Amino acid sequence: MPVRNIRRRYLRFNVYSKNELNGINVYEGIKTSIKELYGLKGLIKADPKLIEYDPLKKSGILRCTHNELINTRAAIASITKIQDCELAIHVLKVSGTIKALKRKTSSDF
Repeated sequence: MPVRNIRRRYLRFNVYSKNELNGINVYEGIKTSIKELYGLKGLIKADPKLIEYDPLKKSGILRCTHNELINTRAAIASITKIQDCELAIHVLKVSGTIKALKRKTSSDF
């Protein structure tokens, strides 16, 4: 029986906060939020990975599995604080490839 490739989705997001955060803090905050909402099994299913993060623009790209896209977006929307820094994370666009995501959001930046 053939094994299918895992389909991925890429999310472009903005971080709105007064303080600067690096990519590691944002990524750990997203992982913690997914784990708190859906448990360890949900975190493993979502398989989030931070592809890139620009601390000056406060924007980045996160990868997750296509089946867990809705849960990942909900977890991102529920984040209000990372390391005693109040913030909000807004997902701008979702795409199946990084190239298309960058093309779609290039006019925004």
